Amino acid sequence: MLGGAVDLDVAFIGVGCNRVVGAIAWGPCNLVAFAAHHSVAVFDPKLARVLTTLQGHKDLVNCVEWIPKHGIGNSGETGAEKFLLSGGADGGIFVWAYLPSENEWRVAKEVPGAHDKAVTCIAGCQLSANETLVASTSSDGTVRVWHASVPKQAGGACEFTMLQSISVGTKVMVAVTLSPLPSSSSSYLIAVGGLDNHVYLYVGCTTGQFKQVCQLKGHQDWIRALDFSCPVKDESGLAVFLASSAQDRMIRMWKICAKRGSSPDVNITTQPSLRMYIEGPVFKADGNSWQVSLESLLVGHEDWVYSVVWQPPQHVDTDGIPLQSMCVLSASMDRTMMIWKPDFKSGIWMNVVTVGELGHTALGFYGAAWGPQGNAILAHGYSGSLHMWAKIGDDWIPQLVPSGHSAPVVDLSWGKLDRYLLSASHDQTTRLFACWERDGDEAGLRPSWHEIARPQVHGHDFNCLAVVKGPGNHCYVSGADEKVARVFEAPGAFLDSLNTFTGLADADGFKREDVQIIGANMSALGLSQKPIYTQGAARRDVGNAELSGDPMMEELPEAKPMILTEPPLEEHLAHNTLWPETHKLYGHGNELFAMCCNNGGQLLATACKAQTMNVAEIWLWYVNSWRVAGRLQSHTLTVTQLEFSPDNLFLLSVSRDRHFTVFQLKQSGTGEEEVQHKLLARVDAHKRIIWACSWSPCSRFFATGSRDRSVKIWELSENGDGNFQVKLITALPLFKCSVTALAWAPFTASQKSYLLAVGKEDGTLEVWRGFVTPSADAATSEKYPQETRKLDMSFCSRVERFLCHGATIHRLRWRDLSTSVTQKQGDQQSGLEISKDLERLQLASCGADHTPTRCCKMTGDVKVAEGKDLTRIERIGAHSHIRGLGLDDAFEARNVSQGMVGQKVARRAAGVILQLIREGKIAGRAILLAGQPGTGKTAIAMGMAKALGEETPFAMMAGSEIFSLEMSKTEALTQAFRKAIGVRIKEETEIIEGEVIEIQVDKPASAGAALKSGKLTLKTTEMETVYDLGQKMIESIGKQKVQHGDVIAIDKASGKITKLGRSFARSRDFDAMGPATKFVQCPDGELQKRKETVHVVTLHEIDVINSRSQGFLALFAGDTGEIRSEVREQIDGKVAVWREEGKAEIIPGVLFIDEVHMLDIECFSWLNRALENEMAPILVVATNRGITRIRGTNYKSPHGIPIDLLDRLLIISTSPYTEEELRKILDIRCEEEDVEMSEDARDLLTKIGHETSLRYAIHLINAASLSCQRRKGKEVEIEDISRVYSLFVDVKRSTQFLMEYQEQFMFNEMTPEEEQEMEE
Repeated sequence: MLGGAVDLDVAFIGVGCNRVVGAIAWGPCNLVAFAAHHSVAVFDPKLARVLTTLQGHKDLVNCVEWIPKHGIGNSGETGAEKFLLSGGADGGIFVWAYLPSENEWRVAKEVPGAHDKAVTCIAGCQLSANETLVASTSSDGTVRVWHASVPKQAGGACEFTMLQSISVGTKVMVAVTLSPLPSSSSSYLIAVGGLDNHVYLYVGCTTGQFKQVCQLKGHQDWIRALDFSCPVKDESGLAVFLASSAQDRMIRMWKICAKRGSSPDVNITTQPSLRMYIEGPVFKADGNSWQVSLESLLVGHEDWVYSVVWQPPQHVDTDGIPLQSMCVLSASMDRTMMIWKPDFKSGIWMNVVTVGELGHTALGFYGAAWGPQGNAILAHGYSGSLHMWAKIGDDWIPQLVPSGHSAPVVDLSWGKLDRYLLSASHDQTTRLFACWERDGDEAGLRPSWHEIARPQVHGHDFNCLAVVKGPGNHCYVSGADEKVARVFEAPGAFLDSLNTFTGLADADGFKREDVQIIGANMSALGLSQKPIYTQGAARRDVGNAELSGDPMMEELPEAKPMILTEPPLEEHLAHNTLWPETHKLYGHGNELFAMCCNNGGQLLATACKAQTMNVAEIWLWYVNSWRVAGRLQSHTLTVTQLEFSPDNLFLLSVSRDRHFTVFQLKQSGTGEEEVQHKLLARVDAHKRIIWACSWSPCSRFFATGSRDRSVKIWELSENGDGNFQVKLITALPLFKCSVTALAWAPFTASQKSYLLAVGKEDGTLEVWRGFVTPSADAATSEKYPQETRKLDMSFCSRVERFLCHGATIHRLRWRDLSTSVTQKQGDQQSGLEISKDLERLQLASCGADHTPTRCCKMTGDVKVAEGKDLTRIERIGAHSHIRGLGLDDAFEARNVSQGMVGQKVARRAAGVILQLIREGKIAGRAILLAGQPGTGKTAIAMGMAKALGEETPFAMMAGSEIFSLEMSKTEALTQAFRKAIGVRIKEETEIIEGEVIEIQVDKPASAGAALKSGKLTLKTTEMETVYDLGQKMIESIGKQKVQHGDVIAIDKASGKITKLGRSFARSRDFDAMGPATKFVQCPDGELQKRKETVHVVTLHEIDVINSRSQGFLALFAGDTGEIRSEVREQIDGKVAVWREEGKAEIIPGVLFIDEVHMLDIECFSWLNRALENEMAPILVVATNRGITRIRGTNYKSPHGIPIDLLDRLLIISTSPYTEEELRKILDIRCEEEDVEMSEDARDLLTKIGHETSLRYAIHLINAASLSCQRRKGKEVEIEDISRVYSLFVDVKRSTQFLMEYQEQFMFNEMTPEEEQEMEE
């Protein structure tokens, strides 16, 4: 089995229902279908287990309906295929087929463009065993009638054709139902209702041609649900009843029957009765007159009534007509469901049964459904939860149902000893799932997974969590859209319940009796959860705000934790299974985004959303004390995932800055000092955001996955000198979409085989296997051999369509059953058989489709919902994709590299210039970049700047800038020249650096007394000293607001005090700390030390500082004005002295002047002279002009540059891009701007760029992306390019337009000769 494929079998799917009306249906096959994100979930009420999810819709699923709707009175073979309809916000309708004998689902028919906008409701009416009439409503303002023909044999084709499209105007219809017209074999009724408060009746036949026959008024708010009964026999013959519910809290019962011959007025006046109905409209159909009347008005709900459903018939009469029970079920936002029946004597409809969730967490019901036998009812709530009651005897008893998140699941982790699964979601909850092995009468059922606790119900969306798997109590840390991480520990009630479920006790010496907290209460604001203690009658868990009786705070009922013997119901989960919050971890400046805990449970790493390096640092925390253990800086943007190596020696991080970093960690063992860390590698690994990373179980390999659709595998190897290096050893073939989650299976290294699970943006999940080629020399190092081994990766298996996720997979987690499943006491063998190889593994996954799914025997799928997809915050410029010149070591230009495409000769020449600059051999030289517009001249200059590095000054200006400044032209050029000349200044100062222990200030007794004096106590890790303070030092300390716990540096020469930050030892003093507080380690060594500082400044900055009274602040004033030549001469002389003393060195930089042809003859003369100066920078100029006039003269010259200056220039020419090169440039820009574009659209855009200009084509990329988002597309198509091409014109079309309509513009001065010249 190790060399073959891997079988994947899903064991558990947890998901919540979409928050829409009509999202649930209970079919005659006793399966429940409900809308779950972009999928349709199907669960078995007997097992309380989701069986599968049907993937196909591209947007949220809004409605589902079984055909046939009822099992009684419908002909058909037992065991034949059952069919399910679903409509989504993408405007599509799906017909799903289910074969019970094989337990298989398939797509029988897909109608992607059923409506132009979202489908809001769908209903069916069976015509025969294989034909159904279907009606659908949509927010596009239409009601469409369809004819569905299902196959007689399993697996056959299904026909779904539109018969009629009925326009209903601007008022959207959200409810629809169908019924045969009583006593008619060919006519049918359609009732629709919506946002105009009216119910509309249509009558037509099976070929369409439905016409509106009447309008029913009475409701005072939006209609939310409609349902026809089966035909009912009464004194007037056959009749049908229509139940309608609305947001006016009312339910209305309408009766439709043949109009009687006698006058209704006589009956009303002579036979008054409570059963008397109000006469309604009359319509003609099928040759008869039909009366619609209001049968009853049901009043009882206290909030909007979202659903009303007739009880399904259970019997048929002698004519084969189903006997409709006069009973309806309603569901409301008042948190109740009611069953209504007419009184046997009076005929008045009464509420006979009321059930509901009365807890404070319940927010009402959106939909309701009857079981096929009429003895069970089901509803789904505001939070996506399911609620079911079954009639047992005379009582309605709550039943166990599946549960799950109702928003994207962003993170999950196996708990301590892998006994449970913990997930976090944007629905602001964390949920805990565990396996339940039934006892007693249900012992024969297979073990099933259920939600057994909801540890945290929060007020912010969650982004990450980490489970602490060290010794002690069960504990986890969560991070949400807030700057604080919260720590939670398991209460006693959960520990007892977990032991009951799993039969396991902790084997690390942890004692249950040490836990004195049995549960937790939720605070009024929904942020902190306070403990409930075992002893004491006082409510020790309630805060002052709640005890004070503040009317602004809602009083919440106290939780009642208890030991569970079976999975709890929703009401108990939401309120009685909370975990108490024990700590808050402060320090991050933005919302937390990633965290992880090492395998020993000693260290926690956290990171937050960031746009700068300081904010993007990784914080380390000691778990035993929750004190800061260190801060690691390497990334410049948000860290997307963190992971410790299995041996706890390394920390791997990946980021939106497209880099990964590897840190080596060494703990002191005391838990008080900062963790020693060393940056081993920082690698620019991918072209796009890196979403995922994972360590192999041997701690030697790790994988990274990115939005660039690639997975790369790296090796961490040890050199002979004890240093480590990271090498890329292999890469998987490019996938069709972004890679968003990775996880190596927990195999041991001795097996020389690795399994890697890959989760992708489209929800698919694959498993790849890798084999390591044995090393030729394995004795170099037992753990990190010096010679790199080869890892051969091959595709292994893929999760099938209906079992995988329907949206982005966010996290993957493996577990080894051999370490997590043990026998219960008294059992010889557990219910799960553990094999020696792959069957011992389970994989859990979570994603953006609202599902957490856990898979057995090498299966993995934990589904959950749409996460806010991260978007890049950094700004994108015209040349932000340029990262160098794209040359190899031999100065040969690669075809595509570092953002550069084509122009090989020009790039090779620029590379030679670059090397001369680095060697200092070309100072005072000038280079000319000449070529047509749009040939990459500025891109080459930017590539040179990037390749030179940050320390080499690079100044840019346009030739026209010097004419817009309030200074002379030569002064502007002089300042530009000096901006491109850097000075590296070295200074050695003596400082005192340490952590402040105590500050004592002795104030004089009177104003005439002596000056203030005091003492300052500083310490390092090795020593502590007391210093005397004078008046000026005391004032400086006061201005800097120095306090104990701060780390400061004092310059002995000047007495200047610099506050470096706060010591890590004070990180828990969060009350006196803001989000901008910086933590640093306590200095080591001696207090007094010599420190060398290096400053790199430009000559222009020195000029400004020395020419203005405000000093360096003049740099921020903007207008520096003209600087006297005497100041510059003094500065040049001083810099020359520093160079001789070795204190400074000159860094010749680069001055790039674009549009150099805009300079005049005076500027060119000045440049001629300036280039001869010994401190001149390298001058790079660019122009797109041919032979043109030199500005300021009447003479023409090549490029508008005088011949004598042109002779000084090394000229690099650029040529127009080919169509293939244009395509590659556009591909790079699409990646840079995060725009997904189809191949056909790229071809069209390339053609546009070739015929117009490259700049114009690049401008269309983002505009086309907005057009794609408008139509809710996933990638830019040809239609988007065509749309923006028609909206924005290029130069040629604009010129043509002006030529045609120039006479209509103001101040048109073109002569006929000029017009003719333009046309030519």
